[in-house]
Amino acid sequence: MELAASLAVTGVLDILFGDAGYYLWGAQLVDLAPGQSHQWHVDAETARDGFVSLWIGIVGTNKETSLSVIDGSHRQSAPLQAFWPDGDPARANPAANEILLHPELAGVDAPTVAACVDGEGIFFDGRLWHGSFNRTSQPRRALILHYGKHGVPVRHTASDKSYPFAYHPSDNPITLPIKGEPDPVANKTVIRQPDGSIAYPVAKVAARPELVQNGRNPWTILPYFRIESPVMSGFSCHASVLATQFMPHLPHDHFDEEILVPLSGELTIFAGANDAGALRASRASPGDIFYYPSTISHTISNLSESGAPASYVMFKWRNRSGRSQKVNGARIPAHAHSGGRRLSIDLPSTGLDKLHIHSTTLEPRKGFNRHIDRYDTAILVLEGELSMMDRKLGPGGVFYSRAGEIHDTRNESAARCHYLVFEFHAMAD
Repeated sequence: MELAASLAVTGVLDILFGDAGYYLWGAQLVDLAPGQSHQWHVDAETARDGFVSLWIGIVGTNKETSLSVIDGSHRQSAPLQAFWPDGDPARANPAANEILLHPELAGVDAPTVAACVDGEGIFFDGRLWHGSFNRTSQPRRALILHYGKHGVPVRHTASDKSYPFAYHPSDNPITLPIKGEPDPVANKTVIRQPDGSIAYPVAKVAARPELVQNGRNPWTILPYFRIESPVMSGFSCHASVLATQFMPHLPHDHFDEEILVPLSGELTIFAGANDAGALRASRASPGDIFYYPSTISHTISNLSESGAPASYVMFKWRNRSGRSQKVNGARIPAHAHSGGRRLSIDLPSTGLDKLHIHSTTLEPRKGFNRHIDRYDTAILVLEGELSMMDRKLGPGGVFYSRAGEIHDTRNESAARCHYLVFEFHAMAD
């Protein structure tokens, strides 16, 4: 870490990144035995603008073992892997004889070798076609540091053996700010403490307005929060109180996905049953879960004969990848996670790789220790009191932790606590 943030390194990065702040996302030792090669390639994680890599020779560095690049190759129509797949002998040839025959490389006679010695390094763009080859009888060790511009997301590849590159939907690198303020929406970020230690950002989103009906309005909306995350381009949560014999709006549809959970009273959910536009009516009890896919027509009404208002919590989101798939809506009845029964299901979602839902009951003074997840998580308290990172909420309260944020769940009260957990697993771009 001291080397990655040293003045000798950041002085150059300041020039390369200009006025933009930047982060460290990767550090890797690369050992090459005599005759071994790190074949010609393009860094799939950073094959676009906004990234800088630093290659530093550690042991056995000389002109016969140093980094080699093909000048101007970053301007070609596609990465090297698009033309020579993994295992192609052309990628292991230090002279790149076959690769240099590519018509878009006209005028390039030979690779450029960085004539480094131990302790020296070279800054380069990962889009350059590059590799390193040990043509000596001694082992060689090098360190590679990878940097990115704040606001530009970095992603791990699910597979970089072929082209187009496949990116992991949610297991993205943790980044460390080196200069400037990080963007928690673009990347998962850790924070450097004054004593030099590293800490994960803490989940801070928690809300529970009082669910009291406004006597002047038959439909009261109580906003909880609206945020973005590495998974979501937009995620909002609100609670509503609905008077009896009232429907707040006509059936409608939108591109956002939604989850509705009744908290009290009796509700009737109307949602599209088929492509012909027919709506199916479903009675909704407290604790039921209704999932609305994107573009499904739906509305809600309080048809209770008791005259009592009803309340519910609504999650609404749109994924960051922009991809979608056709799925059906779903209703999970309250009895599926009441009493001693524990709900645990996985749903296909319009814009998520997976929407996972489970229920948990915590006995007094029990809980789960601090941890991080690779997905966004929402927690809805149904019964009792639940604490997360020293914030306590009762029934109707919602906690939200973004992917990469540290969080815990504790029942610090003398009564049992029951809650629902929603996991939002990102879909690959």
